[in-house]
Amino acid sequence: MSRIKRPRSAFVYYMLKMRPKLEKENPQISFKKVCKLIGESWNHLSEEDKKPFQKQADDDKLRYQREIKQLNSENNTEEIEEKDDLLKELNKKWKELPSEEQEKYQLLSLKDKERLKRELDNFHQSSSDDGTDSD
Repeated sequence: MSRIKRPRSAFVYYMLKMRPKLEKENPQISFKKVCKLIGESWNHLSEEDKKPFQKQADDDKLRYQREIKQLNSENNTEEIEEKDDLLKELNKKWKELPSEEQEKYQLLSLKDKERLKRELDNFHQSSSDDGTDSD
C-alpha cells in the first residue's frame, strides 16, 4: 500500500510555476530568497489571477479525497484488520516479556533515539554552515 500524497495548496502550484523562472533569471539566488519573493508576489495577486491555481488545488483535493475513499474501501479493510491483529499479538508478547528483556530493548531504543538526535543536530549544523539554514 503506497502513501497517499496530501493535496497541494494554490500557493504551492503558484510556486511550482514561478520558481523555475525566478531561478533561471537569478541563478545565484538562495532558495529562501526565492520563497520570499514568490510569497510577496502571491500576496499582491488579485483573486482573479489566483483562480487558475485555486482550480488546480481544488482538483488535487478531489483527487486526495478519492484516494482516501479508495484506501478505506472494503478491499483494504482486511489488510487493516490483519495489521491490527499483528499489533495486538506483538503487544501481548511484549507484555509477556520479563522486565529485564524489556529493559534491554528500551535501552536499545533510547540509544537509537540519541543517535538520531545527534545525526539531526549534525545535519542542521552543516545546513547552517552552508548558508541554507531555515530561519
